[in-house]
Amino acid sequence: MASGQYFAIAGALPRMTILALDLAIRSGFAHGEPGSKPVSGSYRFAQANATHAQIAAEAMAWAITLLREVKPSLLVYEQPLPPNFTRGHTTLNTALVLMGLPFLIGGIAYKLGIYDIRLARVSDVRCFFLGENLKSKVAKALTMQRCARFGWEPVDDNAADACALWAYQCSIEAPALAHKLMPLFGGAQL
Repeated sequence: MASGQYFAIAGALPRMTILALDLAIRSGFAHGEPGSKPVSGSYRFAQANATHAQIAAEAMAWAITLLREVKPSLLVYEQPLPPNFTRGHTTLNTALVLMGLPFLIGGIAYKLGIYDIRLARVSDVRCFFLGENLKSKVAKALTMQRCARFGWEPVDDNAADACALWAYQCSIEAPALAHKLMPLFGGAQL
């Protein structure tokens, strides 16, 4: 089946634009209508050793531009995980950025008139898109592969994660698409 044929579905799909964000210092984004090929990319808010103020300022400018250009009906981003300071995986600085970006960008979206703002758990997205909740390193590589099999062209794993999140949200908004995107039903099998 050619990549463009995955979304050929009889009947009307909802007319909406979904914007999915994988938020971090390098954030991935994907947007489009359910049933379309998503537009995706990634953007780095700051270089190493940037202050929180520098990261926030760049994130605000980027979000305002992106939200005005895309004009999404719905914004979805990955739910940030609570920091795990006990195992040394997350520093306070990293936690502040990962928890602060959704707060900041959600507020900007609301101020611009985008009121349908949702969170999605990473584990739910991975189970939907990959068939199971795999560890991050493996999940990122497989997500890139699945995106390629759909004919999507994410520039990096951040954009691929945003594409997976976008596909997950599309399946919720247009349930007729769900079986086309899930590995369980053969959607772009690995």
